[in-house]
Amino acid sequence: MNETERATKQLCLIHRPPGARFFMTSGRALAVFWLLTVSIFAALYFRLVPSDFVEHVYAPTVLAAQRAILGGIASLVPFSIAEVLVAVFGVLATIAVSELLWRLVRRTDRLRRGRWRACKTFAWVSLAAAWLYLSGHGIALARPPLADRLALPVVAEDARATRLSELGLEVARTARNARLEWTRSSTTGDGTDVPASERLAIQRDARTALLAILDTVAPECVLPPGGVKACYPPRLLMRFGVSGVFSPFTFEAHADPGLHRLEMPFVAVHELAHVAGFAGEDEANFIAWLACSRAADPLFQYSAALAAMRFLPRSSAIRAEAGSEVAADRVAIANHWKQKRWKVTSKVQRFVWDAALKSQGVRTGIASYGEMVELMLRWRLAPRTSR
Repeated sequence: MNETERATKQLCLIHRPPGARFFMTSGRALAVFWLLTVSIFAALYFRLVPSDFVEHVYAPTVLAAQRAILGGIASLVPFSIAEVLVAVFGVLATIAVSELLWRLVRRTDRLRRGRWRACKTFAWVSLAAAWLYLSGHGIALARPPLADRLALPVVAEDARATRLSELGLEVARTARNARLEWTRSSTTGDGTDVPASERLAIQRDARTALLAILDTVAPECVLPPGGVKACYPPRLLMRFGVSGVFSPFTFEAHADPGLHRLEMPFVAVHELAHVAGFAGEDEANFIAWLACSRAADPLFQYSAALAAMRFLPRSSAIRAEAGSEVAADRVAIANHWKQKRWKVTSKVQRFVWDAALKSQGVRTGIASYGEMVELMLRWRLAPRTSR
């Protein structure tokens, strides 16, 4: 660069507006946007995000637009776009770490300008991912509770034990009857090695089951055309103790193809419920139970009952009502997970996800999955006309 060019560049820098100089400095802009992102996470943790704003402004506009656009794009391809993005993110992270380590070794280059391109790129990509997560899922956790949105009656404390016992016996009875009906109509055998054709049929029927109840629980929601997608390689999620996952970056619902047959319907509807805007794990579990219970397929009814029994109190009366065959199926599912799950990775995943939920205002963390029982109790008390 000669003297004329250098003088011209310096003159441009001097006469550039202060705001432009600030935001043209990518490092400063990056720091500001990350500070704003952390502030939003802090607001979620301390429950400072107004629930009425989320329900009446954010949900019908931002969340609905992301669901329609991102979910519509994802439905155009049969594979998981989210998995492709995760792979790209991993590559960028590797390059950024390599650059960082190289700069630490080459001390003379550590402070040179324009030499941190990979790290800055990764920081910007991470920022975009954080914003997509917040706008597509995190902020939705601040919506008013589903029980309030549906105006469900509160369970009296003095009647809670009785109501809970009645619910447990009802679910056990449903499990026994649904299993009998499924056994009569099914020729698929045990729960291992579910054929791809049957898995695709379950994923398709899961969408149908959810659509059947949306008019009751969320009439304003328009579900994108895509269904549940399988994660590859199979059983990868199960190694971490995860049965399915919702991607707020692409609005895709995923279920591990290695799941036991009797779990697949419930997991598929649970992840689709997240797509529909039910961000809380207790709400997604409740919606999955409700949709599967109302489905015509006895496999879906049985899957819902088995999932609910995981969170209901254990008692000899409930076990007797369910019967020995239901008990055997529950043991088979547990053994199926023992064969697939890795203990260390599962513990790490539970700790991380528990901390993540609590950081977003879900005080009970991972235990919130079991709070579906409270919704089930209140749903049973609602007038027939409202449910």
